[in-house]
Amino acid sequence: MTTGIQDTGMVLISVRGTAHICGAGRARTDITTTIDDFIMSKICRWRIGLFLISLLLIAGCASSPKFDNERYTQVVTPAQVSLDPEIYMHNSVLWGGMLIATTNLEKGTQLEVLAYPLQSNQRPDIDRDPIGRFLVVSPDFLEPIDYAQGRSITVIGSLNEVRTGQVGATEYQYPVVNAEQIHLWSKFVGLGAPQVHFGVGLFYGS
Repeated sequence: MTTGIQDTGMVLISVRGTAHICGAGRARTDITTTIDDFIMSKICRWRIGLFLISLLLIAGCASSPKFDNERYTQVVTPAQVSLDPEIYMHNSVLWGGMLIATTNLEKGTQLEVLAYPLQSNQRPDIDRDPIGRFLVVSPDFLEPIDYAQGRSITVIGSLNEVRTGQVGATEYQYPVVNAEQIHLWSKFVGLGAPQVHFGVGLFYGS
């Protein structure tokens, strides 16, 4: 039998009138290997993604601040204190909110905060209505870049004075919290930023 050979880039061997394509088996093996590699790559990516999500969830849980809630038996808002401050002086409070301004003093730092109700993890719930304003004084230097306008904080400390300030054209009585602990929250909900500062004693800013 006459076998016609066409130049296709493959080597043809004629054995007893039957043409075999050398390399065809290798081609099928290569295709199978490529599919297997593709599947393994997808599985690896899925595992890596799941691992990263797990890390984020663990970080969010681990970084929630630990506050002794039993110390703060009196539930009062900054707005209530500003209306009748004498009743609430020398009480401990657990407040949180959004930073409006950060001012470094000669000794320490003063924070102006727009207060919001706290969630179960003590993070301010900025989706709700604000509940007043207050000042925080800390004996520590707090970096203004970190404690920037719009960041959320939670603070514990004692009320020992009220300062008169301005909110627009309106006079406002700011309750002043002498900070014992400040927790600066992450910009992203669910991810805590464990930047906690402790102060010893009382601090009065100017």
